[in-house]
Amino acid sequence: MSTELAVRWLREFGSGAAGQPVLVCLPHAGGTAGFFRPLSVTLAHTHRVLAVQYPGRQDRFREPLIDDLESMAGALADVLRTSVAGPLELLGHSMGALIGFELARLLDTEVATRVHHLTVTNARPPASSSPRPPLHELGDAQFLDRVTALGGTESTIFDHPETRAMYLPSLRSDYRAVERYRAAESANVGCGITVIAGLRDPLVPASTAEGWRAHTRGRFRVRVLDTDHFGVHHNSARLATELIAEATLRQKDN
Repeated sequence: MSTELAVRWLREFGSGAAGQPVLVCLPHAGGTAGFFRPLSVTLAHTHRVLAVQYPGRQDRFREPLIDDLESMAGALADVLRTSVAGPLELLGHSMGALIGFELARLLDTEVATRVHHLTVTNARPPASSSPRPPLHELGDAQFLDRVTALGGTESTIFDHPETRAMYLPSLRSDYRAVERYRAAESANVGCGITVIAGLRDPLVPASTAEGWRAHTRGRFRVRVLDTDHFGVHHNSARLATELIAEATLRQKDN
């Protein structure tokens, strides 16, 4: 990565060797690139891992938030086209899965940055509606209670007015983007899709995982694990095993 734009959007925590597959990781609502640091270390010998840093958080705090998933995917597609040589694999968690789906659609017919596979963790299918009532319309206290109950955000960071003012706008903007997003039932991608769902996920029931099948023209695979909404990412070795297994299956297909 050499351009200033790429450095703002993409973070590389390891130093994957040349020729390794490029895995682009997209965080959940309120998440940052650092969420994927443990996975980057675990996959150091098999992948070059690039984690996305969305605008409006941490060192991009002063940049305008993007509260539309299609616009986020479009901005990312522009970055990847000019800075990363493919083929690419995508990994998206929750909101990041939906952005990854839109990103794969945008890059579907391209050669240099074509997406070979999309892995989604704990995410509703693109054409399904979001839970009602929308969380982003709740008052601050109730909104934060619901979000922190999912287990991905330490509630103590909201105890201090300074950190609360820093994190709350991006978190609410992300939930607004997710809850307003809904793809057409016919929307699909050419790459294969692997869905990893959690049996104890209170936000995205594991029973919805099969709904992703209609959105790929490639191979489809579902893995249901005994985890909650963030559980698979608390064990980077387990997630790495799933990603490597998928890559092995693709090699056999080819």
